[in-house]
Amino acid sequence: SDYDFFPKDEADFFTSKDREVLAGGRVVEIPEEPLHTQQGQRWLHTRKVPVLDDDGNPLYLLGISTDITESRQAKQELAETKRRLLESEKATLEARLRETQRLESLGIMAGGIAHDFNNFLVPILSNASLLKETVSENQRDHQRIEAILNASQQASELIQHLLAYAGTGETFKKIQNLEKIINEVTAILGIETRQSVTLSIELEEDIPPIMADGAQLRQLLLNLLTNALDAIESRPGRINLRLRVAQSDDPLFSELSPLDSSTTSQDYLLLEVEDTGCGIPPDIRKRIFDPFFSTKPNGHGLGLAAVHGIVKGHGGTISVESKKEQGTCMRVLLRAARGSTVQEGKAVNEPRQHSFTQSRVLVIDDQQDILQSAEDALTFLGHTVTTAESGEEGIEKIMADPSGFDLVLLDLTMPTMSGEETLERILDIRLDLPIVLSTGFLKQDAVQRIPAKQLAGVLAKPYTLHDLEKVLIEALQSTQ
Repeated sequence: SDYDFFPKDEADFFTSKDREVLAGGRVVEIPEEPLHTQQGQRWLHTRKVPVLDDDGNPLYLLGISTDITESRQAKQELAETKRRLLESEKATLEARLRETQRLESLGIMAGGIAHDFNNFLVPILSNASLLKETVSENQRDHQRIEAILNASQQASELIQHLLAYAGTGETFKKIQNLEKIINEVTAILGIETRQSVTLSIELEEDIPPIMADGAQLRQLLLNLLTNALDAIESRPGRINLRLRVAQSDDPLFSELSPLDSSTTSQDYLLLEVEDTGCGIPPDIRKRIFDPFFSTKPNGHGLGLAAVHGIVKGHGGTISVESKKEQGTCMRVLLRAARGSTVQEGKAVNEPRQHSFTQSRVLVIDDQQDILQSAEDALTFLGHTVTTAESGEEGIEKIMADPSGFDLVLLDLTMPTMSGEETLERILDIRLDLPIVLSTGFLKQDAVQRIPAKQLAGVLAKPYTLHDLEKVLIEALQSTQ
């Protein structure tokens, strides 16, 4: 019997199953049945079948067992592998989500800083440009003013980097030939003329154009190539620049969020900038896209932050592969514009400059230093200026004399009564009054928030005397 060959617990199990089959007169399946042997525990799949006589009574029992030890172990290993993969994918997705949220938070913060910084620069740039027009012919005084203007312009450019990182930089998208831009930027850097650096450019044939901001694409390439040059430093090295249509199995596709299920690899271009420089250590690599983070002694930490924002603003993605002392490869995925052709730009004539003096201008802004600098600049240009420190005060002055103003210069972001609400109230009082919106954010954001037909113009902060004059002339001309 079973008790002669197996331990009691196993023999009890086998016997109970035998009796169950004989008593019930039916087949019993035992998917997994443990069996101890001299070689260790084995697992059986057993099928017990009752053999009956003509009257349906059991005569004996037929047992068929299959050793499933190896297949059971393989299934368990497969299940464990799947579990680990799911946990790994979950951890990867969670890490990616945290990184996305972190970068979005930094982007919001960067956009806020840029707005405030633009406001700080308004009185500096406006007053310096006004001084340039009114100061004596003393050469040294003019040099000092130029130094102020140059520093302010450089600060303004840094703000554009911040806005680019935030993904809200000023964009003017049209069909672009990326090959042409690559050739332009490499020529500007003069890499091919450097004795210690070899530049290899591999451009796939029949590359489709892309819908993008040309200036931002140039900035992106310039920053990536400059970083590659800095990584190589003074030692001999190589930079490989490659452009091709992305392949469907490229891992960068998984970074696109969301990726339209109808999108194919033919809809994207892959740009790679690879160098043989010093590489990026892992602890630094995860921070390279953070604004103000730099390992360079004189770096401002906005180069790669701007690259990240530009790529994000164009619906693409970027990845980094790097090994210390072996080099770095930056890979950028950008959406192509198939079926489109590049239109060469045509020269645009500058509008004729007419002098509109003695216009009555109401300036509404919640910051006193901006009000003062705007008043001084407008007075210098020959206008009569009235100021208001809030939307409510501006409304009161217009209601007191609806026909007393020829134009309103209105700040977009103010406490209590916002620029949008103030504008609506002004147009309720006098629909034909030209309104120029002044904003520390982007022109395109202002137009998105306020219908263009309600605006006579948008003046981006910070602005010079010339910027102010040009916008006002165009606004006043539009009402003639």
